[in-house]
Amino acid sequence: MKPSNPRYRERLLVLVILALILFCPPLLLVIDRLPTLSIGWLPMYLFCSWALIIGLTAWLMEPTTRR
Repeated sequence: MKPSNPRYRERLLVLVILALILFCPPLLLVIDRLPTLSIGWLPMYLFCSWALIIGLTAWLMEPTTRR
């Protein structure tokens, strides 16, 4: 099934690059070293960024219907 959007491949590539940037080790180390209150920032960052990637993937993969 071919996607109807001509920019489909570009958006998939940007999504992969965004995921690579969000989960690169230098950024994770910076997030892990932030001052903490009760729990560390790393679990919250990982959860939120993973949810963002999943949400963007679902939005991108959902077929569009033209009326």
